[in-house]
Amino acid sequence: MLIFQLQLTELISMVRGSISALLRKTVSTLIIIDVHLLNVAEETFITEMPSLADFQWLSRLRYYWESDEIIVKIVHCSMPYGYEYLGNSSRLVKTPLTDRCFHTIMGAYSFHLYASLCGPPSTGKTETAKELWKALAVQGIIFNCSKAMDCAGMCKDSIFMLYNICPFPKHMQEEKAAQQSPHYRQCGQLSSSWLASFTLIKGLKVPAIDRVWQLSIMNVSFFVVYSYGWTLESGRHVSSSMLLKGLSATGAWVCFDEFDRVEPNVLSVMAQHLSSIQNAIKENSSELNLNGNILAFNPTCYVCITMTSGRQDRDVQIPENLKAFFRPVAMVMPDIALVAEVVLVSKGFSTARELAWKVIAFHSFCATQLSLQDHYDFGMRPIKETVTVAGNLKAQFPLKDERALILRSLKDTNFSKLTQPDLLICENVIVKLFPDIEPYPLECEQFMTMVKEVCVEMKLLPVDSFVKNILQINQVMNQWHGLMIVGDTMSGKTTALRVLVQILKRLHDLDSSTASVTFEVINPKSMTVEQLYGSMDSQSQKWKDGIVPKILRNFTAIDPAMRKWVIFDGSVDDSWVESLNTVLDDNKKLCLSSGEVIALSSLTSIIFEVMNLSQVSPAIISRCGMVYMSPESLGWETLVEAWIMSNEDEWWHEHKSLLIGLFKWTLTPCIQFIKSNGKQVVNTCTANVVRSMIKIMDMFLCDSEKTNDKKTGQTWLQGLFFYSCICGLGGILDDDSMQTFDEFVKTLIKGQNKKHPPTADVLPMTSNFPDGLIWDYLFSFRGTTGVWKSWSDIVRNAKYNMVIKIGTLLIPTPETARCMHMIQTHIVHKNPLILIGPSGAGKTTYLRNYFIHELSAEEYWMQNVTLTMQITAKETQEIILSQMFRSGKYLYKPPEGRQCVMFIDDLNVPMKDNYESQPPIELLREYLDHKHWFDLEESHPIHLSDILMLGAMRPLSGTRDTLNPRFLSHFSIYYLSPLSEASLNKIYRSMLHTELMNRNFGADIVGSVVAIVNATLKIYTDIKENLLPSPLKCHYMFNLQDISRVIQGCSLINKESVDSRRVLIRLWTHEILREFYDRLLNLHERDWLIQRINWCIKTHFKENFDAVFENLGTMKGKKVHDALQSLLFGSVLYPDVPYKSKKYEEMNFARFQEVVENYLIEYNQVEKVKLDLIIFKYALEHLSHLCRIMAMPGGNALLIGFANVGKITLSKLAAALIGHKFVGHDLSGPEVQLLNLLNAVKSLHHFHLRLDSRIQAYAPCDSMTWAPQSAQPLAYFNLYSPSHSLEEWRNSLKKILKSAGGKSKPTVLVISEMHMKEAFLSDVEAILSCGEVPNMFSVEEKLELLERGSLLYTSEISLHPVIVGHTLPGRSVKTRPASKALPEAKLLLASLPLMVGRRAQGSRRTVNIDPLTLYAYFVNCCRENLHVVLCMRPSGPAFRERLRCYPSFVKFCTVDVYERWPEEAIEKAAVLSLGNLNLDENMKRSLVDAAVSIHISSRFLGRLYFEKTHKALHFPLRSYFELLNLCKKLIPQRKEELFNRKQRYLVGIEKLKSAAEMAVNMQKAVDEMQPELIMANDESKKMLEAIEKETSALERASAIIREDEIEANEKAKAAQELKDDCEKDLAQVIPILEGAVKSLNTLKPADITLVKSMKNPPEAVKLVMAAVCVMLDVKPDRVNEDSSGKKVTDYWGPSKKILSDMSFLQKLKDYDKHNIPPEIMAKIRKDYIKHPIFKPKKVKKASRAAEGLCKWVLAMSNFDEVEKIAAPKREKFEEADKEYQETSRALEEKRAKIHALESKISELRSTLEATDEHKKRLEEACRLSMLRLQRAEKLLEHGNKAAEKCCVPPPNEKMIQV
Repeated sequence: MLIFQLQLTELISMVRGSISALLRKTVSTLIIIDVHLLNVAEETFITEMPSLADFQWLSRLRYYWESDEIIVKIVHCSMPYGYEYLGNSSRLVKTPLTDRCFHTIMGAYSFHLYASLCGPPSTGKTETAKELWKALAVQGIIFNCSKAMDCAGMCKDSIFMLYNICPFPKHMQEEKAAQQSPHYRQCGQLSSSWLASFTLIKGLKVPAIDRVWQLSIMNVSFFVVYSYGWTLESGRHVSSSMLLKGLSATGAWVCFDEFDRVEPNVLSVMAQHLSSIQNAIKENSSELNLNGNILAFNPTCYVCITMTSGRQDRDVQIPENLKAFFRPVAMVMPDIALVAEVVLVSKGFSTARELAWKVIAFHSFCATQLSLQDHYDFGMRPIKETVTVAGNLKAQFPLKDERALILRSLKDTNFSKLTQPDLLICENVIVKLFPDIEPYPLECEQFMTMVKEVCVEMKLLPVDSFVKNILQINQVMNQWHGLMIVGDTMSGKTTALRVLVQILKRLHDLDSSTASVTFEVINPKSMTVEQLYGSMDSQSQKWKDGIVPKILRNFTAIDPAMRKWVIFDGSVDDSWVESLNTVLDDNKKLCLSSGEVIALSSLTSIIFEVMNLSQVSPAIISRCGMVYMSPESLGWETLVEAWIMSNEDEWWHEHKSLLIGLFKWTLTPCIQFIKSNGKQVVNTCTANVVRSMIKIMDMFLCDSEKTNDKKTGQTWLQGLFFYSCICGLGGILDDDSMQTFDEFVKTLIKGQNKKHPPTADVLPMTSNFPDGLIWDYLFSFRGTTGVWKSWSDIVRNAKYNMVIKIGTLLIPTPETARCMHMIQTHIVHKNPLILIGPSGAGKTTYLRNYFIHELSAEEYWMQNVTLTMQITAKETQEIILSQMFRSGKYLYKPPEGRQCVMFIDDLNVPMKDNYESQPPIELLREYLDHKHWFDLEESHPIHLSDILMLGAMRPLSGTRDTLNPRFLSHFSIYYLSPLSEASLNKIYRSMLHTELMNRNFGADIVGSVVAIVNATLKIYTDIKENLLPSPLKCHYMFNLQDISRVIQGCSLINKESVDSRRVLIRLWTHEILREFYDRLLNLHERDWLIQRINWCIKTHFKENFDAVFENLGTMKGKKVHDALQSLLFGSVLYPDVPYKSKKYEEMNFARFQEVVENYLIEYNQVEKVKLDLIIFKYALEHLSHLCRIMAMPGGNALLIGFANVGKITLSKLAAALIGHKFVGHDLSGPEVQLLNLLNAVKSLHHFHLRLDSRIQAYAPCDSMTWAPQSAQPLAYFNLYSPSHSLEEWRNSLKKILKSAGGKSKPTVLVISEMHMKEAFLSDVEAILSCGEVPNMFSVEEKLELLERGSLLYTSEISLHPVIVGHTLPGRSVKTRPASKALPEAKLLLASLPLMVGRRAQGSRRTVNIDPLTLYAYFVNCCRENLHVVLCMRPSGPAFRERLRCYPSFVKFCTVDVYERWPEEAIEKAAVLSLGNLNLDENMKRSLVDAAVSIHISSRFLGRLYFEKTHKALHFPLRSYFELLNLCKKLIPQRKEELFNRKQRYLVGIEKLKSAAEMAVNMQKAVDEMQPELIMANDESKKMLEAIEKETSALERASAIIREDEIEANEKAKAAQELKDDCEKDLAQVIPILEGAVKSLNTLKPADITLVKSMKNPPEAVKLVMAAVCVMLDVKPDRVNEDSSGKKVTDYWGPSKKILSDMSFLQKLKDYDKHNIPPEIMAKIRKDYIKHPIFKPKKVKKASRAAEGLCKWVLAMSNFDEVEKIAAPKREKFEEADKEYQETSRALEEKRAKIHALESKISELRSTLEATDEHKKRLEEACRLSMLRLQRAEKLLEHGNKAAEKCCVPPPNEKMIQV
């Protein structure tokens, strides 16, 4: 342990010294490892571990050297060391938790289970897995999972690309440099077969491959190919395997991070693949079948997954079959103090423990005592970053006080994220933790100076807080590669980054070693996740890159020494940011769902600009550095001072003190008043309203001529200042708040507010001040004091301007003039503007009217975009780009020389996603902030220029209660209050008077007009106050459209239909009833409304109520309701009259009923699809309501009622009566289906088809429907079905709008509730509100609407000059001259006149109408001619939800509530339904009464049930009609049943006769079967006796056989024991013998030749060859001895002879070792084996061949010794075995005899079974025959008795009616 301490001390001393960064990193890593080892040693020493088998020791990760291998062991698991170089990376600080995780994971590994690490954020789940595979030296990869991962991508071939790993050596000369790189390992030369497979797998055609290097950084091996003439792209490395395939083939480890984000279907596929891998591991297979592909398999592969616990947004449950593969590993927060201490020690701190506790104490205090902020995180990662920064400071300043360095790091890493109150608290805590310690100051004077210089150049005010924020951003970016800049709107986030970019570029210019910067800005919420990161094409299965991968790829082509920023400017939420998990942590890799992994360089940073982090998980927050920027730190004073400073006009500087004084005096109290007492209509920040005020002042000052008179200038400035204050600050207030704010400002201006007296430079205004609200006046620079002009005075003398027919008459009012002036001012000065106001305030009308009539087409390019609830960001982008012109490749702009003014309507309508973001709004904000978008197809930025955005929206409320303040900050916001009562009175009087005058009324009508308007407004006001909406009355939403429809209805009547003033009063009453009375639910409210009508008639019309309605009968009590329901006005009394010639007049109820009944009969005779309609008073009332709605231009209906009350049927009949085309969905019948088929045949123009005698011919009526050639243009076709897609629905809708708007064909579109899809309803709401579906028509389709004609004006052929010159946006300006614009349109117009344009011109054919006006006219025609009828049920929350989400359903529709049918109607329906039954009248009457009573009583029971249970129980009319249909069905069935019973009886008599005959035959059959049955019984008895006899013989023989078997087994056992004993003796020498033979096999002919060629062989060789000759019984030669001349034996001569024999070695192998002569073995053992040289190792030194021969001789000797011992035993074994074989043969013969006996017995038993079966069949047949015979006798007996008693009468009508 002392060695450990000395080594650690030496390393700490080294890290404190001056060493290189790479060496410092290495030494720090070694210190971290050694500290852990020292802790383990100390713990082992303290606990006095008894042995190495103790669990305390076994639970540690240990390394052993065994069999030339490093083996890693932990607990019971062991695995070989991986030897994989993983780079010089830092190591995890190991805590006791880490050790427990290690042996848990390795335990799972040993049991072939995977590991599932689950725990809170920042507990080290992923880092623990990484540390483990670093300890094992295996390849590993972290892959960040996402919801975009699909089943196909889990195991398909793909391409991995890695960037910025290291430079790619392009030539062979750089091989040495590559060898020195730590990332590469040489694989050696390539074989031709490997090269062929490599080329085949990779699909690479390489001219000349020289060498392959293996890159071992990812989960699979990457190969870098060196060649002449071909190289890979720099920085890109290719792999051909996906994760699972690479994992399986290389034995690598993979960690799927955030595994619970994967979709369940992908998890199911993953389970199958992991099961295949696990089975291959268990079987230790070398191959793996994965997804049908056979792969080489390495069983060391392993899978880990991580999951974050406690996440509420993770609803994905891991399937149970997948859970079974994983062992759970619970992760908790580690010992943070230990981690901090070890890191500080590794950085060289001497007082690491004390400082670590101070760091922990500070972060603990912040986590518990500071305010709760979404962006706060004081957990593991911030602590780690704090000590890391302290270590970097220690390396820079090794001699400084360590406490000062820690203090500096605490401030640098934490203070940037704190709010101002929390910052003050933390500064006090710092003082207490580090008393008398000053932080080490930063050297940033040059940086701060440059910040101020850049701010001045950018016309910004270098406020200290702003400069400090820029410095903090730069510091945090140096510490973290992920940065989040958090702050509310207008806190300077974007501007700070822009300033920092300029500073870094300047620093680079001054010093090239300082990195410059390039950046890309993305708004992630303006696109989908697939568009952001990429997606797999579902058809082609090709990967398409998203915006982020494309940017990161482009960064690789940039100078590697340059900083690269990816800025995400938008809301951050888990839907997209969690895909950046591995980007923001230490891995710095982007994992795409395709399996691709893109690594970021060290200079790449990810920056987020966000308002708050409420939608972000703590895991993401902990991965990023934070800088909090508060708008309060800037204040409104910064805006004002910057505005004054930016203006260089001398006149400004002369009045600078006055301006500043005014702002200081008034602005703060005004803002405080608005916050405390005002109600804002939109959620915007204070800085935005102040900027709006500044903009107004700036615009007015620019438009005015400035005076040199200082006194006059001061007066002007004061007046303008207070006007701007009201308009700018008060522009976001509602009416009530505006009035109180106006009073507050007045008292402030006059100096009457004692709390806020004026400053010394400003004098209060006591004169020249307007009366009333300042909002109602306009200030202008005239005279010496300025002039306040009332808007009422401005519009008093204005004349009405009848605009080109668009459908409305624009009436000038003060509100109109004020709004138009504001619009004009902002457009001229190019300032964005948003108008906010309730429905009916005129937002859209004002803007569009200004576009058409005020803006010059030569200077401005006007475009409209309407946002809908379902619109996406992509659709919004396509719409806007289609209206612009493309100049170059990446620039879109309006035509040259024009400014685009784009009006965006309904800004708050787009639906929010799950994280409260609106992608279309985010897209618009991206342009406003950065002037660019991204091409979603090619993923490159596109730029837009010269676009001024104007918007309109309703006040935020309900689900639309927020709008991104960052978006609103770009606009001046003005609230349009509802029109005043005087303005409304003026508008409606003008409208009604104008319309009536056009219908030939005289001047005497003025009095009636005034009375009608005043009475209507009074009724409307009373209803708004008294009839409030509730959950059960959610349709009680009244608005100005109701008044407009009342006035419109009153204007429909002609003069000839009015014979007295009372007719007008009855008309007005009728319209009030239709708009208000018909939607009321209870009698009390209706009585109240009739009383208000009575009061208005007396007060405003000066008439008596009873006298006005004397033609309707008695007007007292409840009869007044019935009488008023009979009050009918309409234009349907003459159905044959053309629609446009019909008169709107008062109708007699009886006459109306007669007309309807006659028309219905005629309709059902002509039309194949009949209307099954019952005509009664209730139905006629609602039919007249529908006819009125369809007669009004733009009339729409909302029919509320339960099912089967006739809503759709009445709508169809009303359309036919009024002469409109009907479009519905509830169609059936073959003729209708045939018409639908014919609609699809667009190539046919004229044809005739005879269906039957009633339908003569069909001809095409328009582009989509076919109508019969009859008087009524009624068309039926299936518009849509619930299964239709949105595209199919819109295609049908386009055809309807083209017919209704382009050809002015009135159309009724009926949509029932069961066919309402949410995707369709937004389109329906758009049609109701504006007459079109915004953006549904493309630019080409819009142009076609204006250019294509019909056969209406074939005699007038001309080209409209404006239309022909109108070019199509979205194309290049340079490539399309105006003279060649749309040649196809010219050719078309040469033969067809203008459809829309001619009718828009009317009689003024010479007037040129611009395309915007023409399209507005088309939309107005759609609004007027298309009548939408919505049929909805009032029950359930769906009704309330739809009215809440789609308010236009009530606003633009006349509501008609369909109550339950009255008893009269129910009875009439029963009479008509049961009238055709073949019953007498009394029976019919009884059935009708019973059916009516049942239905009426069910209603009563339903009410009782509701009173008791508060649950609605409805009995719809469908049940009633089903009852009637059941009666119609059952009565004929009962008749038929009685008749069938009589027929069955007659048939039964005949059956009895045949039964008697059958009984006689059965008796004969029974008698015949009796003898056969007796014979079968006898035969069975004989067979049983034979079987018993044979069975007894078999048992005796079996006993003898069993005794013989026991004897044979004993002999076999004895023989086997002898055999085993012999084999045991021989087993000792068999290995020796085999070794000898093996040695002989290793000898080659060359070795033998070498020995033979020896002239003077060594002594060892001679000795061995002599022994071989003795073994082969070869005689020696007698030769003379050199010294003495004696004859001696010499075996060398014979040896050479036997060596010359070609079969020498084979003779040795075939040597008869069992029969070696004893004398030979004695000689061998005596003369040779005992010789000291006769040893294989010694002989090997002389000759390799002699060594093998020596081993053979020794083996033969050993074998002979054993053979002599085993030979007697073998003989005994052979004798015993022979005896056993003889016994076995005798035993087999006896067994054969037994088998023969068993076969015989089996045959006898089979015969017996067959005999028994035959006997049983005979017995059963006899039994059944007897039973049948008995039953037949009983049947005949009872049948004869019944036939005698009963006389069957013939069938007649009386019997059937019983």
